[in-house]
Amino acid sequence: MIEAPIFHVNGDDPEAVVFAAKVATEFRQTFHKPVVVDMFCYRRFGHNEGDEPAFTQPLMYKEIRKHKTTVQLYSDKLIGEGLLTQADIDQMKAEWRDKLETEFEAGQNYKPNKADWLDGAWAGLRTADNADEQRRALPRQSLEDDRQR
Repeated sequence: MIEAPIFHVNGDDPEAVVFAAKVATEFRQTFHKPVVVDMFCYRRFGHNEGDEPAFTQPLMYKEIRKHKTTVQLYSDKLIGEGLLTQADIDQMKAEWRDKLETEFEAGQNYKPNKADWLDGAWAGLRTADNADEQRRALPRQSLEDDRQR
């Protein structure tokens, strides 16, 4: 058993998530012990573009479709507290969308330097196409003899 604190946090509350992450980080840095942040939330659109979770979990995803998004919930909170207006939020969303579009376009022409990811702490690693033949507990001939039996 690992004796580690577990912080349970609602994924629909961004401020609580940040707070739990900060407390967990401080705990880890102070005591050098493991810590768990259990953020309970859901995937609104499944795991990827081809996934349709409503197919396997129709009742749950019917409820999820009715549930406000985290952005909507947090926006409502900030507007309710008088910290932002709907116009402020719309502007932030538009700016974020523009940033995503700009980065997406830049990514279309990006050519990574193949060796960059093998620098620093990774300098001793090799790419898979350069790797030696896999190590085996038995010699290759013994494996081939077994296969032919």
